[in-house]
Amino acid sequence: MNNLPPQSLAELREALFAIEQGNSPLSIGQTSLTMLKRMLASPSSTAVSTMSSIAGSNNVHPSTLTRLAYSLGYKKFSALHKLFRDHVEGSDHFYTNKVTRLIADEGDVSKPDALFETILEQETQNVGSLNLSISRAACQQVVDTLINARKVRFHGRRQFYCLAAFYSYSLGLIRENIDILQDDIHGISHSLNYMNERDLLVVMGCAPYTKATVDACQIAQSQGIQIIAITDTPHSPLAQFAMQHLIIPTESEFYSNSMAAAFALAEATLAMTAQQMGTIALETLEKREKMIEQFGISVRQSDRLSLKAVKPN
Repeated sequence: MNNLPPQSLAELREALFAIEQGNSPLSIGQTSLTMLKRMLASPSSTAVSTMSSIAGSNNVHPSTLTRLAYSLGYKKFSALHKLFRDHVEGSDHFYTNKVTRLIADEGDVSKPDALFETILEQETQNVGSLNLSISRAACQQVVDTLINARKVRFHGRRQFYCLAAFYSYSLGLIRENIDILQDDIHGISHSLNYMNERDLLVVMGCAPYTKATVDACQIAQSQGIQIIAITDTPHSPLAQFAMQHLIIPTESEFYSNSMAAAFALAEATLAMTAQQMGTIALETLEKREKMIEQFGISVRQSDRLSLKAVKPN
């Protein structure tokens, strides 16, 4: 029987899952358990933070982290902390490392539903971790800035482009001067040249960070443009340039960053924005709906009935 404490972040997550399911001999207090969830929700932040800063940012005494480490079977907190540091240092080949671990797990291959259930469980945990850790005051500040900025531009690369597009489309339904930061033949710097301190750039991305996104932050900051970062740790290169940041959990067995919490955060903050804008949002949305009707973009109920009536040859 293996009595060793978890030797990797993946094993640590398995241990957490077993504890929550009541299938573990380990006994961990609720405060320590909550801390473990928060640490696993932001492994990059945990890796680069000291024991004191981790405790301070979560409003607990450092002894809580010591008790957590002991409860998991480690002699001291540094041994637990090393799992997070090793995880981040081994992320140079982020995508291939994750797929390698995924296909090497023969246990899931023997049970086709196991991986499906694992991913859904992890995504649920990520959204739950977001709910536990996100500052409502920080969300309100972001909402205020989204409302009051002269114009808002969203920027994300690779998989975070879809999140930027979602924000741009959704916020564009209820207020004017919303768009993706254009990266045309003139380059991002050209687009940023038409923004100033009254405008807002919302950047989004997680490790491994895209250099072009970090460069956009640096240029925007030099222009005095307001910056909000949606990222995975307060220590990310995006957060370092931002006046405000919101942290999203992104860990799962998926071979890239998990996006469930990111989109849940987007829906929550955008709904808050619409509610706070009130009739202004409603009037703008009515104009958008009228335009949609004029272009005949949506399939009407009568059209759907007509389509059902058409039988294939």
